[in-house]
Amino acid sequence: MLAKLVLSLKADSDKKISMSMSSAFQGVLMEVVGSKTAAWLHENQINPYSQYIQYKDNNIWWNILTATKEAFEKVIKPFMEDDVLVINVKYSDMKFEIIGKKMEQISMKSFMKQQYFTDYGHFFTINFLSPTSFKSEGDYKNYPTIHWIFRSLMKKHDAICSDNEVYDDEVLALLEEKTFITQYNLRSTVFYLEGVKIPAFLGKITILVKSSQSLVNLVNYLLMLGEYTGVGIKSSIGMGAISVEHKERGE
Repeated sequence: MLAKLVLSLKADSDKKISMSMSSAFQGVLMEVVGSKTAAWLHENQINPYSQYIQYKDNNIWWNILTATKEAFEKVIKPFMEDDVLVINVKYSDMKFEIIGKKMEQISMKSFMKQQYFTDYGHFFTINFLSPTSFKSEGDYKNYPTIHWIFRSLMKKHDAICSDNEVYDDEVLALLEEKTFITQYNLRSTVFYLEGVKIPAFLGKITILVKSSQSLVNLVNYLLMLGEYTGVGIKSSIGMGAISVEHKERGE
């Protein structure tokens, strides 16, 4: 089961909100879900949830997304309790009143029917909503490539769908051969984590899949699942949030 909870927040001060604050919000999440669930989450190499902050025109949203039924029960459900009314972000000395809650849920079976067994066009725009980065052999990769994007998405998929694994070196090579970045509007940025600056990027790219409909459908399925899992590193602390648009052509 896939789920998304959006909490509308009202800050108690006029302090500037940054996307890096989502790492402090993860601390709030750990407090709300409790020590037992926090320990369970720390055991996962790839977490079955992601979260990130959005801030625009003085509106603040905290997005919490889960990719399994167990994660939904342990991570999202506690926030639905009536007594969870205020978010106290200790390290920033700020409090946020929860003024609205919006929940979306879909079964994995219905999701696959919508995203894998429905034919879409060959163009996709990927919006990187929070600082995104990849890591390989100890080095950060602060730019998107077809290889890093789909390697990450396939690994995340297999971590939550172990009975239906999709990662394969040959499939990844085929995706690299048949998928092209046709447009991009990107900028470099950093994500601050405990005094460390993680090199990252924000913006959007449009990709074209020049291949069979089955490969297009796989691309669509992985990208749409990425809206729940995030892409790249540290999606549980606010990095790598994406949204996907279907395009008739690359405009």
